[in-house]
Amino acid sequence: ISISSAAERKLKEDILQENSILKLHYDTEGCGCGLDGIPELILIQKNELTTYDRIIDTNCLPVAIENSQFIFFDDQLTIDYAKDTDTFQLKSPSQILNNSISIRKQP
Repeated sequence: ISISSAAERKLKEDILQENSILKLHYDTEGCGCGLDGIPELILIQKNELTTYDRIIDTNCLPVAIENSQFIFFDDQLTIDYAKDTDTFQLKSPSQILNNSISIRKQP
């Protein structure tokens, strides 16, 4: 996973808080089947990580992913930020997985 400079700047200035981490999640709730879903980014507290989560070192910030969800993502991913729409994007060399991601805070 790599994080663009625009995404890094937005995350560090406006999103991330002390003791928080960004988690890449594949949301299948309400999508009909366990293989249908949408990628999302969730802001969680580091103490909410479980033994099922793996921390991925990126070019600038760590990102958590649940072990069972790796199958839903390409090997090479980029998290980018579009200032004009104030949203994040998740891309791979072969596709755009989600072009309009808002970061959800874990309740």
